[in-house]
Amino acid sequence: MSREIDQSPPSSSRPPAEWQEAPPRRLDPRRLYPALVFIPLFFALVQYLPPMAFVVFVCLAASFALWEFYTVYFGGHVPRSLLAFGLLGLATLFVMTDRALAEPLLAGCFLLTVATLLGFLINPAYFKDALPRSLASVLGICYIGGCLAHLVLIRQLPAGPELVFFVIVTTWLADTGAYYVGVLAGRTPLAPWISPRKTVEGLFGGMLAAVAAALLCIIWFVPELTLLDGLLLGLVLTIVGLMGDLAESVFKRLSGVKDSSGLIPGHGGVLDRLDSLLLTAPSFYYYVVLVKHSPAL
Repeated sequence: MSREIDQSPPSSSRPPAEWQEAPPRRLDPRRLYPALVFIPLFFALVQYLPPMAFVVFVCLAASFALWEFYTVYFGGHVPRSLLAFGLLGLATLFVMTDRALAEPLLAGCFLLTVATLLGFLINPAYFKDALPRSLASVLGICYIGGCLAHLVLIRQLPAGPELVFFVIVTTWLADTGAYYVGVLAGRTPLAPWISPRKTVEGLFGGMLAAVAAALLCIIWFVPELTLLDGLLLGLVLTIVGLMGDLAESVFKRLSGVKDSSGLIPGHGGVLDRLDSLLLTAPSFYYYVVLVKHSPAL
C-alpha cells in the first residue's frame, strides 16, 4: 500500500520534502519476465499479422493505459461518462489509419502533450489544481491515444515493421540500461524532487544502451538509417523517454499511488510500461518523416 501524501500546493514550486525519500536500491528480476513474453509476441504481431491486427493491439494497450491514467488522476473513482468519452475519443484517433488525415491531428496532440508535460515538470506541485476534470479527460486522450497512435503511423511507412522494432527496442533498452546502471552504480540524484531513484549515472547508462541498440538495429535491419542517425536517435530517445517517465511519476506522486495498476509484475501497469514510449514514438516518427525524407523509409 502506498502512503498518502499532502496534495495541497506548497508556497513554492518545489514539491513536498517527503518526495525526496529514496527507498533502498535493489534489483528486481521480475522486470525481465514480461519482456521474455511480450517481445516474441510483439515480433509475431508486427511481422506476420495484417496491419489492422497491429492497430487493434495498440488500441487495446492504449485503452488500458487511458483507464489507468484516469484512475490515477481521479483517485480510483472514474465517472463512467468520462471513461466512455475518453475511450470514444481514443477509438476515433485509431480509426484514422490514413496518414494524410491523421498526421496533422496527431501532431497537434503530441505538441499539446509535450507543452502540458513540460509545465508539470517545471511546477509539478500544481498538477491537481491546474488540471480540471474536463482538461484531464482531453489530456488523457492526447497523451495516451494521440501519442501512442504514432506507432500506427510508423507501421504504415515503407519500412514500417523494421522501424517499429527500432523504436520499441531502443526505448526498452534505454529504460533497462538506466535501471540496472542506476541500481548498481547510481550515486548522483537526477531529479530527487520527482523520482528519487533516478540518477545521473542511470541516465548515462540508458544513453549507452540506447545508442548500442540503435546501432545494432541499423546494422541488422534498418540500413536506410546511418550510424550518425543511430547515435542521435539513441541520445534523443533516451532524453525524451526520460521526460515521459518523469511526467508519469509526477502524476502518480501527486495522486498518492506507486504504480498505475498491478497488471504487469515488476512493472506496475500498462501506463508504467508505456510512459517512455508515449513520447519516443512520436519523436522517432517525425525524425524519420521530417529529417530523413527517404522514400525507402
